[in-house]
Amino acid sequence: MRSNDNDLVGVGATPEGLGTKPVVYDLLYELPWISSDSLQAKPDAWLSEWVRCRYGQQSSEVEEAWQLLLQSSLDCRSNLQGPVEAVTCARSSAHTDRISTWGGTEIFYDYTLVARAARLLRSARLSGSNYDYDLTDITRQTWTDSAFHLLKSIQAYHAAGLPANARPVLT
Repeated sequence: MRSNDNDLVGVGATPEGLGTKPVVYDLLYELPWISSDSLQAKPDAWLSEWVRCRYGQQSSEVEEAWQLLLQSSLDCRSNLQGPVEAVTCARSSAHTDRISTWGGTEIFYDYTLVARAARLLRSARLSGSNYDYDLTDITRQTWTDSAFHLLKSIQAYHAAGLPANARPVLT
């Protein structure tokens, strides 16, 4: 695509989940217009500018939150086929391992980083529809990630034959 910049007239995508992670789509649509060298050399500068544009102001808490997300849930390095699905969307069962035929429930990232990002985003106390959307989305992700780990704990208790009144705990 970069062999002859004069030939580029536009960029498009056909994502299934448009709008779920605006940072991904904003970067996708900006990539043809920026130097990959500058992005690789200073990714933090791109993110800082993105935060300023998205929320209308700079915020160190929000920038740190997005850095944590880029190191966790937005950094899929596997051959993931289908989405990571929330166990809260599954039928109740102690043996849930998938919600649909194409996705799975295994989380490929450190979910505690997403929880930290949600706390940082909330502590920024910004206002506006973009902030509200992102805070809601990341908080929802934190809750569904916690539900996944709670289910794993319940499954471990069940497999160990512990009594039904035993209390599983999150690790």
